[in-house]
Amino acid sequence: MVIVSPEMKIEKVNKSFCNTLGYKEEDLIGLHMDQLLPLDESNDVFCIDQKQGKEGAKKLNSKHAMIRKDNTRIQVTTKSDTIYDEEKNPKHCIIQVLDITEIIKVQQALAVALEKSDESNRLKSAFLSQMSHEIRTPLNVILPAIPILVDTIGEKDNENLTILNAVGSAGKRLQRTIDMILDMSAVQSGNYKPEFEQINLSEDLHRLTNEFKSLADDKSLKLEFSNNSTKPVITVDKHTVERIFQNLLANAFKYTNKGFVKIVIADVPDGNLQVLVKDSGIGMSQEFMKNIFSPFSQEDFGQKREYEGNGLGLALVKKYSELNNAILRVKSKKDVGSIFSITFNRNANIVKTENEIVNQAVNG
Repeated sequence: MVIVSPEMKIEKVNKSFCNTLGYKEEDLIGLHMDQLLPLDESNDVFCIDQKQGKEGAKKLNSKHAMIRKDNTRIQVTTKSDTIYDEEKNPKHCIIQVLDITEIIKVQQALAVALEKSDESNRLKSAFLSQMSHEIRTPLNVILPAIPILVDTIGEKDNENLTILNAVGSAGKRLQRTIDMILDMSAVQSGNYKPEFEQINLSEDLHRLTNEFKSLADDKSLKLEFSNNSTKPVITVDKHTVERIFQNLLANAFKYTNKGFVKIVIADVPDGNLQVLVKDSGIGMSQEFMKNIFSPFSQEDFGQKREYEGNGLGLALVKKYSELNNAILRVKSKKDVGSIFSITFNRNANIVKTENEIVNQAVNG
């Protein structure tokens, strides 16, 4: 704190002001404030403008440089108020000075770090894109060739058929891993731009459920789909919503060896729409539930883990739910099963049609 006269001469200072500028109190008393300001700083940034006279108090908030005794500069913010006497003439000005030099240094360091982070994200995206191309290109040759080789070999050569089927499964697994890594990269870097549109969720989920019917038959699981909603229509990004339920259903079938997998659509309070994906699978421990949506997180990990996967499926489900302004919840019990719920807000993501925009403009 510093008190100056109408002529901008220092009348009183506190200890903190002296320490900040490196002066003793007696050195500052009587000193003109101009002597603490760089030549390129405006002299009227502090407080008293005598031309203002009796028009009222002048309060200023400003940011500029001040010169310490050792001629180094510090960056400060000031708040000031002019005090008037009984005749409303300027008596003196009280100025609060805050040294923000270190704050500015931190801000500059953060700006540099952010720039480096952006560059790192750009390089990461370029790397993933290049690796994707390099891996996908040979896969696009290998995977279509496997059915042709199977037909050529014939059903009698069981040994080679087993090898080819294993190659096909491994190739598809590798392809899924690449897709999920690229999807996660796109979401985390903000490169994915959603396109919201109105869809009938019941129709889409019914079709998706049918795609898993053969898998349910292979594992002798009961697959159920039920729509209890009177109007299962929502505005969402169709691609990511499809990926949400593809991942949830794939997980349900992966970790369920007996019993059922169910998909239920229902209306819930506040006009929202909820989808439940239930299974009677192996479930999850409460300890693992804390990290369930973290990328690359798996309860069963290591070289000898029983179930394949890269731990990105549920992390993507979480990201995609947030992108669609949906609420994701999960309940699970070890050796009993899991229930994932996705609650969509029907009032979110609403996109006006071209006709609605034109009508609104015409009608004001």
